[in-house]
Amino acid sequence: MKRNLLVAMFAASGMMLTTSCSQDEQFILSEEEVQVTFSLGLEGSMKTRAISDGTGINKLHYAIFNSEGGIVESSKNTETGFPFTTTTALVKGETYTAVFWAQNKACTAYSVSEDMKSITIDYSNALNNDEDRDAFFKTETFTVTENTNLNIVLKRALAQLNTGMLESDWEDAKKNNITIAKSEVVIQQAATTLNLMDGSVSNPTDVTFASSDILEETLSIDVDCDGEQETYKYLSMSYFLVMDGSDGSSKLEI
Repeated sequence: MKRNLLVAMFAASGMMLTTSCSQDEQFILSEEEVQVTFSLGLEGSMKTRAISDGTGINKLHYAIFNSEGGIVESSKNTETGFPFTTTTALVKGETYTAVFWAQNKACTAYSVSEDMKSITIDYSNALNNDEDRDAFFKTETFTVTENTNLNIVLKRALAQLNTGMLESDWEDAKKNNITIAKSEVVIQQAATTLNLMDGSVSNPTDVTFASSDILEETLSIDVDCDGEQETYKYLSMSYFLVMDGSDGSSKLEI
């Protein structure tokens, strides 16, 4: 029996559309201040379940830093859906950097540092096929001169490793009394730290995503780039922070 396995890493694109949430505040502005509204959305896909639809993202951490690196506003563990809006008063003519991290509130693998500048990932006891590990982030540097609205798309922070099997091979396996019910993945040198300010990753470690039930989904992807998507039986899905090099110079696009 032939066994054609597909391993693919996807970079999702497109903007998620869900019910909008907001954090509305009333401001009395001084002559030196302007009102800035952040409108946040998630990079995702509405076309295929294979790349995840991001609907499990419901917790947000964010901080706004002044040009000297001090926090002028921050929020941890804000429970919300996306799109999400929040408004604040900032000093006119000043340059700020805002960082955003969004995840599923059920996931305890991610820790935000006290200074709000980095994320630490705990891979211990990680299960394979855990969709709760999906997460998004974005860093935005801007100068404010007037009341403004900033539209910001948070990007997927971790790589998604997918493994699939042709449906025809799956059926052949069943006919030969071969049952695949669980999957496990070992990844060497996955990064454990993400610097939210500059996108750099560091502190690699070997990771075992322990055996867990396979997803009851189909994996659809245009493998041969002929314009038609092939359908596979979803065998494995893992989220991890990619460590491209060994010198600590790896960076994610911010």
